[in-house]
Amino acid sequence: MKQSCVNRFHGQRRRPGLKDARYPRVASFVSAARMGENQNLDVATCGHPNLSLEQAMKILDPETVVKPASNYAQGVVHGAGAERIVISGQLGLRPDGTLEVGLEAQMERAWSNVFAVMAAGGFAREHLLRATIYVTVAGQVAVYRKIRDRMLQGHRCANTYLEISALAAPEFLVEIEAEAVKE
Repeated sequence: MKQSCVNRFHGQRRRPGLKDARYPRVASFVSAARMGENQNLDVATCGHPNLSLEQAMKILDPETVVKPASNYAQGVVHGAGAERIVISGQLGLRPDGTLEVGLEAQMERAWSNVFAVMAAGGFAREHLLRATIYVTVAGQVAVYRKIRDRMLQGHRCANTYLEISALAAPEFLVEIEAEAVKE
C-alpha cells in the first residue's frame, strides 16, 4: 500500500514521488525524503510525525535565487501539524496608547508589540515565521535592519520591507505584521 501526503501548496492528496508539474523540485525533495535519499533537505518532509520545531521550520536560501542582502530568509517552510498565529499590523504605540517619538523608537516598539501578541498566544521569538514591515520614511532600510537584527536576536525569518507613502495616520512611521508557528 502506497503512503500518501498532503500537497501543502493546494491541499490535494497525492502519492509520494509523484511530480507536480507546478512544483517539481518540491515533489522531488518529498520523494527523496520518503526514500531516505537526502538527509540534508531544504524543505520539510510531508507528514512526518516526529519533526522537531527546528526540523519543521526550514530556512530556504536556494542557490538559484540571489542571496539575502541581510539577515533574513528568502523563504521558510513549516511542516504540518502546527499551531499558527497571524499578527495584525503593530504600530509604535505604547500600551497606554501614546506614540513613541521617532522612527527608530517606533520600530522597536512595533517589534515589542509583535512579540507581546505572540507571547499572549504562547509563542516565542523563535516561532516567528515571517514579517512584513511598512515604513513611511524613505531610505531607512539600514536603520531597520539594525533594529530588526537586535530585536530578533539572531533568529531568521522570511521578511519583506516596504517603503510606502502613508499609514493610517501621518504620525505613524512604521507598521509590522507577522506570522508565527509552533508545534
